[in-house]
Amino acid sequence: RRLSRVTRNSYFYIKFLIFPSYQSFTLGPVTNKFPLNAFKDIDFHLPSEIIDSYLSHRFNVLGSGFIENILQFDHRVNWSNRKTHNLIREKIDESYNPIDWQIDIKSGYRWSSTEPSQFLKHSEINGVDVKVPWELARMHHLPHLALLYCSSEDESLKTLLTKEFINITYDFSSSNPPYFGVNWACTMDVAIRASNLLIARDIFISAGERFSDEFETIFSNYIYSHGKYIFNNLEYYKGDRANHYLSNIAGLAFISSYLQETDETNLWLCFSLHQLIKETNYQFYSDGGNFECSTSYHRFSGEMVIYATALILSTDKERLVRLKKVDEASLNLGSHLPDIDIEELFEICLLYTSD
Repeated sequence: RRLSRVTRNSYFYIKFLIFPSYQSFTLGPVTNKFPLNAFKDIDFHLPSEIIDSYLSHRFNVLGSGFIENILQFDHRVNWSNRKTHNLIREKIDESYNPIDWQIDIKSGYRWSSTEPSQFLKHSEINGVDVKVPWELARMHHLPHLALLYCSSEDESLKTLLTKEFINITYDFSSSNPPYFGVNWACTMDVAIRASNLLIARDIFISAGERFSDEFETIFSNYIYSHGKYIFNNLEYYKGDRANHYLSNIAGLAFISSYLQETDETNLWLCFSLHQLIKETNYQFYSDGGNFECSTSYHRFSGEMVIYATALILSTDKERLVRLKKVDEASLNLGSHLPDIDIEELFEICLLYTSD
């Protein structure tokens, strides 16, 4: 399994040393799931100190305490991605202080953003915790900014929140080309990041905010890159898989549901729908308990199942029925990955779409 994955990724890395790893996806902006004013009555408040910390890029990551994370030098990416990097980078407001996404703010150790993700060492370095940059790059704080936007009546604050979301999206996407740097090393973190980006944008939109066509194009392209990466790097192991693989499925469900419908995104939706049901049965007992025997992982896995299920239930019924047209051969991804029975999936779709 590992050899197969290394071989496949080595092909991508060699390719992306010559060609850009940024994907070109031209079907328009991602869709919206929340209706207008869905959060108008929400009473969401953050202490002013937390708001100030978010906006000034002081983060408390995995118990680090609030530490300022500001990039101290001009950012570099690999040669093939430099043109796209520069095009996105120039859209960032001059007043914005870029974040160093590759650094462990606890130890000060920094990974290279010009090196292929798979070949970066991270677990073997004493005194260094790779989960620190991974946790920040999951973008958990972006839905907070969006919810705060919904509940605030301060127009100046709302403007700051919108600009922060836009600038962070530009900052991260330009600093982290797909398949390069430490934040593309773990599929679970890629999936969580994509989900948070999509949810945050959707909440902003539901509150009446609108983004430029330029932003929407960059955003959808980057989300598409996340979907491509997840589908090609599934953390599936027969008899030895847990919340990582479940997060891959949930992230792929979010991405395929939000992106414009194509044969490829329908393939991803088909796969994630089938595997969501299979993995729920595999990872949860009949009484609702989780096989990992951890209250934290139980909650984490349970949330992923609930959110992904709610998202799929909101998907257009006609689209779910169209999943029967997905090429079954393209769903069978190799001996080390699960096979999908399209007829079985169609029966599941009928259950989802029934009144």
